[in-house]
Amino acid sequence: MPIFQPPVEPLPSGIDLSDQTAIVTGASRGIGLEISKQLLDAGLSTLILAVRNTAGGQTVKNQLLAAHPKAKIDVVRLDAGEYPEVQRFIDQIRADYTEVNILMLNAGIGTLHKEVASTGHENNFQVNFFSNVLLTFGLFPLLESSADKSGKPSRITWTGSRTFLNSSLVTGKAQLKSTESLSKYVDKNSLGPYDRYAYSKLAVVMFLDELAKRSPPDRVIVNNFCPGLIRTNMSDVLPFPLRVLMKAQLAIRGRPVEVSGWVALHAAVVTGKETHGKLLGDKEIVEPVAFLKSKEGLRIQKGVWDEALAEIGSLTTLPSWAKGT
Repeated sequence: MPIFQPPVEPLPSGIDLSDQTAIVTGASRGIGLEISKQLLDAGLSTLILAVRNTAGGQTVKNQLLAAHPKAKIDVVRLDAGEYPEVQRFIDQIRADYTEVNILMLNAGIGTLHKEVASTGHENNFQVNFFSNVLLTFGLFPLLESSADKSGKPSRITWTGSRTFLNSSLVTGKAQLKSTESLSKYVDKNSLGPYDRYAYSKLAVVMFLDELAKRSPPDRVIVNNFCPGLIRTNMSDVLPFPLRVLMKAQLAIRGRPVEVSGWVALHAAVVTGKETHGKLLGDKEIVEPVAFLKSKEGLRIQKGVWDEALAEIGSLTTLPSWAKGT
């Protein structure tokens, strides 16, 4: 691992998001807040801040309006750890908005200790993967109809991570039983915090690759991005000794938070159909590693897709294209 991360170029001038509506999840701080700022800087007309704490979201709204007084900014509650809350959010968006052009699925967690969500899944996997699958399928029809109105593809961009490359499956240090799914493996094993987080992001990479095989990018382009190590306050939840170490690493290697916005908006509004189903590391497509192309990797990937459809299909209506083999 190099000491310093390579530089990232700012966004090109001339991005115009006027007359467009975007949802940003996890929008009250860190990368989500930066994405929100830069969307408004690009002229976005309507911004929906999807946040767990609406009081904090209202504070963020007021700050953003001070810089962009003509923008329409709404705060909508979203608790990505609970399926009923995610469904309520989807229902509210469908009821209140006739058009959504950009969906930034940024809400995510990385817990130090293993936690189990109300769904029974390990919490990182629930928030970072399963709940975002529900948001993707639940809002997909609205994004499709918005594309028909605007005459150009809508966008769904997930916040991903290249940490999946160091997960024990990808590195060959672990194996799944032929009858075992990736989520069940994470649910039942005592994995460290890094591996639990990395597996949730591996599921994202696999799921989006499968989605792209089934849904063409003509109406909705779906991708994910990794902005590298960014100076945010995520380490504040760590115990003091680990927090000190993380703060030191961020000070030495971390990128300013504005870089995360450049990478996110590059994926969401600059790139085209060539990124459909892909992970962008910084601003470049990350080519699949050997494991992802292997027979075992493809078997696990198909299992990720099938399990996601089985679980989310019980909660929302799946598109017809998703049900094909």
